[in-house]
Amino acid sequence: MMFPTIHTNLEQLNEKLSQQQNSVKPLGKSCFFDYKTGQHNIIDGRNVMCSDLETIEQWIEKVLRTEIDKYGVYTIDEHENFGISIYRYIGEKNIPMGYVASELKREITEQMLQHRYIKEVTDYQAIREKRGLHILFTTVLITGEQIKKEVQLYGL
Repeated sequence: MMFPTIHTNLEQLNEKLSQQQNSVKPLGKSCFFDYKTGQHNIIDGRNVMCSDLETIEQWIEKVLRTEIDKYGVYTIDEHENFGISIYRYIGEKNIPMGYVASELKREITEQMLQHRYIKEVTDYQAIREKRGLHILFTTVLITGEQIKKEVQLYGL
């Protein structure tokens, strides 16, 4: 006989493959960055490390603070970019706020869903204020945990 005989249970093999495809790659290590002070948190000369939830929160904050296409280090490929383009509307008074709010909702939702641990974006609100736009939304993780986020954009 030219080919070897392999004795295997195809059902078990298919189940194992299915489990591997459904598992999500774990998050790597991330140093805690305090966006209020603009510095990494360091205790006893060592960086403070984030929990998984804090890592995702930091990623969300970084997306919202990054202007799309501004920094080459965040370019993923020609179809996928990191950040939001709302910053191009700052100072533009002739663009309807409804359009800006709608575009921002679309961009935030698209960016959040790129993260492998974020399942959906809910409870999105954009509230027009005298000096800008106040945005609130909730990200639902694949674990069922929720991260509520508030963002204040000035100059809109």
